[in-house]
Amino acid sequence: MPIKQNAKFPKQAVAVKIFHGVNIISLILMMSSGLQIYNANPVFGGREGWHFPKVLLLGGWLAGGRDWHFAIMWIYSLNLLGYGLLIFITSDLAPLPINQAGQ
Repeated sequence: MPIKQNAKFPKQAVAVKIFHGVNIISLILMMSSGLQIYNANPVFGGREGWHFPKVLLLGGWLAGGRDWHFAIMWIYSLNLLGYGLLIFITSDLAPLPINQAGQ
């Protein structure tokens, strides 16, 4: 079945795109600092275990990775709070109506 050239996709508000962009960036940074924590922590990777490549890491050492992880966690949390407030204020996720039969 060929794809229609004039197919319309749902549009998102600019604020929603910004919230999603901040989420993606903050989650990638949290993963890279989490990998740094894994590499530097003697309980997990430590000095003898398998290490992730340095290009994937953020923080440089255990405390640095932890500090980055918690700092970005605040950005992610505040972004989630802002997105929730946006949905609450604009009532963007209103419940769907139930038909007469209750189905």
